[in-house]
Amino acid sequence: MSRADKTLTKIVYRVTFDETRQRVTELQVTTLCAQKNGLQSVDPKVAFSSNEHIAFVATYRFSQEDAVEIFPVPAAAGKLLK
Repeated sequence: MSRADKTLTKIVYRVTFDETRQRVTELQVTTLCAQKNGLQSVDPKVAFSSNEHIAFVATYRFSQEDAVEIFPVPAAAGKLLK
């Protein structure tokens, strides 16, 4: 049985914003999960520095390209796409 506890879980979001292009360029999600020490209650404020814990980090980088306009697909290419 896992000793992970939802009260000892913390999720941190970091959003990187490009001011000049006015759009989000990166989103990073860090999930920290500490474990209980047996039956003792654990102070969530110190759980991630004094107890064993794991961290998951996921980073998504958004496209740097500008949006493209819709364009007509040539009939020959449309047949190949079916």
